[in-house]
Amino acid sequence: MSDKILFVDDNADTQLLVSKVLEREGYKVLGALNGEEALALAQDEQPGLILMDLMMPGMDGLEVIRCLRRMPGTAHIPIIIFSVKTDLKTKSEGFEAGADDYLTKLTSPAEVAIRIKATLKKTAVRHGRLVGVLATRGGLGVTTVAFNLSVTLRRLTNEKVIAADFRPGQGALRVLAGERDASGLSRLMQQDSADLSARQVERELIEHSSGIHLLLASDDPTDAGQIASIGRFESIARHISTLARFVVLDLGPALPPTTTQILDQLDHVILVIEPVPQTVAQAKLMLEGLRRYGMGHSKISVVAVNRGGTSLQLPLSRMEDDLGCPVLVVFPPAAELAYRAATDGQPMVSLQPDSLIAEHFVKLAESILR
Repeated sequence: MSDKILFVDDNADTQLLVSKVLEREGYKVLGALNGEEALALAQDEQPGLILMDLMMPGMDGLEVIRCLRRMPGTAHIPIIIFSVKTDLKTKSEGFEAGADDYLTKLTSPAEVAIRIKATLKKTAVRHGRLVGVLATRGGLGVTTVAFNLSVTLRRLTNEKVIAADFRPGQGALRVLAGERDASGLSRLMQQDSADLSARQVERELIEHSSGIHLLLASDDPTDAGQIASIGRFESIARHISTLARFVVLDLGPALPPTTTQILDQLDHVILVIEPVPQTVAQAKLMLEGLRRYGMGHSKISVVAVNRGGTSLQLPLSRMEDDLGCPVLVVFPPAAELAYRAATDGQPMVSLQPDSLIAEHFVKLAESILR
C-alpha cells in the first residue's frame, strides 16, 4: 500500500495545514490545485489515497472523481471528499460519483488523519502472484503446464488459486478441465474496460473439482477477434490478481500485444519449450524479447516438454548452452497419462500424484514460491 496521499484543493492555506498533520503521520503528501493537475498526478504517482475538495475552478471535484473512476489506472484508488458543503444532496452525489468517504472542512486535521487511516485499511487490496505461461508457438503444452501447475500450487499452499485462459477463440483449458461453460472470458471482454470490476471477474469463475478456480475462454473461432481489445485484457489481469493468492494465466504462443501489455503486471513467466533445435532457437529470441520488456532472469523459468517421437531431441546441457540460461525441468513423455487426464477432465498430477511428472511440477511450483 502506497504511503502517498494526493490532496486536491485550490486553497493553499488549507493544503499547508492538513499536509503538515498528514506528514507527521508518516504520509508523503502531493498537492494539486485543480482537477487537471489531480488527474495527471494520480496517473503518474499512483497515490494510496486521494483527498478531494469539491469546489474548484475548472473541473469540480465530482467531475474529477468520475474521471478517476473511469480510468483503469486510477479506478482502484480510494477517495475521500473534503468539502465545505454539508448538505445531504451533495454527500449523496459524492458517493454516487465513487467516493469512499465524505468529510466536511469542519473536521479537525487530526480526525482527517484518522479517517484516512481507516479508509486505507478498509480498501486495502491484497494482490496475489500473477504467473504467465507461454511458448514460442502453439502445441507445446502451455495449457497442460498451466493447469497442472495451478493444482500443484493449490496443494502445496492450501491457498486459493485461479487458472485463467487468456486466449479467446482458442481456449483449451475447458477441454482439459472437463468443463462445458467456457464463456466467462468472452462475457468479460464484452464489457467496457473502465466498467470492469473484481466482483464481475469473480462472478465468471468456476470452481473445479481439483480445488482450483477457472476463468475459461471460448474455443469458438469467431471469438478470436476479442484479442484486439487490449485494454480489457489489462483490466481483467489487474482485477483477477486481487481474487486469489496465485493466478496462473495461459497466454499461449509468442508475444502478441495482449501479452506484452500485461508483462509488467506479471510476477513470474514460465516459457515452455520443446527439446528440438528449431524450438530452442525460437525460445532464445523469445527470452531476448521478454528481457527487452523488462522481465529479468529471476522472473523467468524455462521448462521443456519432451513429447518423444523424434531423433532430433537435444540433451539438457545443449539446450542450456544454446539458451544461455538454465532449464528448470524436462517433463518426460507421458502420452497415455495425458490422454487419460484429458478424458477424465483432471490434471495429470491428480491422477498420478507420485509420478516423476508430479515431482517436476512440485519443483516448478517451489520456484515460484521462492
